[in-house]
Amino acid sequence: MLIVSLDDFYEKVAAMKKLSREEEKECAIKMAQGDMEARQMLINSYLPICAYRIKHHVRHLRTMGLALYYIQATEKAVDSFNFLQDNERFCHRLSWYLRNAFVAYLVRR
Repeated sequence: MLIVSLDDFYEKVAAMKKLSREEEKECAIKMAQGDMEARQMLINSYLPICAYRIKHHVRHLRTMGLALYYIQATEKAVDSFNFLQDNERFCHRLSWYLRNAFVAYLVRR
């Protein structure tokens, strides 16, 4: 996904749809078989959470750099999570990765 500005990021993310639990499992199976399109679908379905969190930061922290850190954190979370299990929700894992990305962004800023 090519992002030109933060407003462009918000606009593109608003058009993305959230996957159902069954769709997530199907994508996880395809991703385990090496399907990069299924991986991207999982990542895209959780980018609205990133946009929501960016919008609720203080104005001077709402930058493209933070958006890129959050996108990378979402990618890492998707890669490390087992969507076929039922005992942990992905949102919990994602929030942990996003918190770490925010701290890393502040430290490297």
